[in-house]
Amino acid sequence: MATSLLDLPDETPLELPSKKPFPLLKFPNEIIHDVLHGLERQDLKAIRVSCRRVCDIASAFLYETLYISSHDIDLFVFEMVTFNPLLLAGVRELVIDDTTVSSALLDRRVYRELSRQEGFWNKRRTPYYTDDDNETWDDEGRTWSPVADDELHQLLVQAYRNHHRNRLAHSDVGALREALPGMVGLRTLVLSNRTADDTPKEGSQSRYNTSPLVKWWRRVGEGRRERPPFPPRVDWYAALEADEIEGDEVFEPDWLIDGASDYVDENGGGALQSMTEQLENGHDEDDLARSDDENENAQEPTSVLPLTDNHGVVPWNQAPIPLSARALRRQSRGIHIAIEVLRNPIAQSRLKNFRVDASLDTIADVETPGLSIGMLDFVAPPFAMRLSMAFSTIFLTSFGLVLSNGREGEVGQSILEQGQLGSVLSAMPRLQHLVLEAHGMAAIGAIPNGTTFPDLVSVEFACGLVTRLEIRKFLRRHGSTLQHLRLLYCTLDDEDPSWSDAVQDIIRLQGMGATHLRSAVVRSGYETVPLTGCGRNRSMTRPDEGESAYSWALGVQEDVVDCPVEDLGHEALPEDPQP
Repeated sequence: MATSLLDLPDETPLELPSKKPFPLLKFPNEIIHDVLHGLERQDLKAIRVSCRRVCDIASAFLYETLYISSHDIDLFVFEMVTFNPLLLAGVRELVIDDTTVSSALLDRRVYRELSRQEGFWNKRRTPYYTDDDNETWDDEGRTWSPVADDELHQLLVQAYRNHHRNRLAHSDVGALREALPGMVGLRTLVLSNRTADDTPKEGSQSRYNTSPLVKWWRRVGEGRRERPPFPPRVDWYAALEADEIEGDEVFEPDWLIDGASDYVDENGGGALQSMTEQLENGHDEDDLARSDDENENAQEPTSVLPLTDNHGVVPWNQAPIPLSARALRRQSRGIHIAIEVLRNPIAQSRLKNFRVDASLDTIADVETPGLSIGMLDFVAPPFAMRLSMAFSTIFLTSFGLVLSNGREGEVGQSILEQGQLGSVLSAMPRLQHLVLEAHGMAAIGAIPNGTTFPDLVSVEFACGLVTRLEIRKFLRRHGSTLQHLRLLYCTLDDEDPSWSDAVQDIIRLQGMGATHLRSAVVRSGYETVPLTGCGRNRSMTRPDEGESAYSWALGVQEDVVDCPVEDLGHEALPEDPQP
């Protein structure tokens, strides 16, 4: 007769299941894959040496994001990954880093003189990322040298090594062509001009997603508690004036304007020599000239003048250094490379996402981040047609685009009205997520009338012009699927603009069941057209006195409220001191 547990005496011990650890290698590969997926990258590197099986599985997580550029260190890492099929197959995001360098800065004298100007090194004392909001590198009692020292110049020399040779030889393009067939896990393509001085919260060159060059550059800065000057950059917007640059050469991949080299060539080195003598005699620091666009709140790349010790009048013979000497301008090399990827059969069968990560480090406030709208002009090479053809063969579900309008607002809008951008957007009918940042141009209006994205779940329009009618029509067309709407730093372009009325339209549509929004946000909405700038770097022209910027969130406020200072797209006026 069997004995039940109730019949056992109290002192009889029960035999419990063994709690001995179960070896990881006894699990199937799918479970090991999920376990390794949760590990940090440095832990993955350590565990790969344990055995061949774990090494093969962990390889898929080491380079989920891979950068390609003309910088030697980036190119070296890219080719190293290419030579290992296991690493290459794990690449899910490819970032085209379009930044370049100025060869003039290899000259130590030019480097030192430009570093003297605060307009050229204005983020020197700002930490990249901080865990404490009060953390600063400008410690009390710290003495800052007036110029960048030789250690920082050697960093620049090492970072710039072979860059232009790689660029002109198209070494990055050749390496990319060889690697694409092995990128069987590729899902996202990114075109970026972000620099080491950009500190985005997410995306390329963010805190935990950096290129080898930017990681090295920031590591030096963090070690010195001082940002090195002149990180590699590129300014996608080419012409500041309508007639400044003529000809189709601006659309060639190797076309480049090197501001520092041009300045040195034009002045024959004499201006720098003169400035060297004057600065060594006591002149220091600089100031930023204001623009002539009838608004004292915008900044223009005119010139930087060193001030005397007593901050008096600048000597008559003191040569100014224009802020354009900091510029590295080219328009289309990055988009040429992106089209190369988009036309690849392997990439076409794999890609789901495309976005542009634009640098917020503009030369001055009159410039805006993003790709030049001029590339979508009829007179430009057929970039729009090539993009439309490529996107029409790809099942893209996510698309993000940032467009720069430069200073020619009316010209940019007229290019937009040609419909080239509309043809690009219409080529992606299965979009689920859309981000469109069209500085000073129609944002919703860039989408052709009647075009609908039947699977659209979230949309974000930023820094552009919108109207009440456009908002209503867009919501009605996508009401059955759209769940998230974000209008950031946008301006109402109505005859009698009112964000309060626009918000009431959204609330009314939601109440009628015409939309099924889970979230809707208006941040720093303007009722007068900003003249210049971008809301993301708070460089928009400040509204006239008495005018406000508005914010609103669905389910939080019943009507618009004055935008909190921390969310404004422009610099707020300092508060008056209390009596």
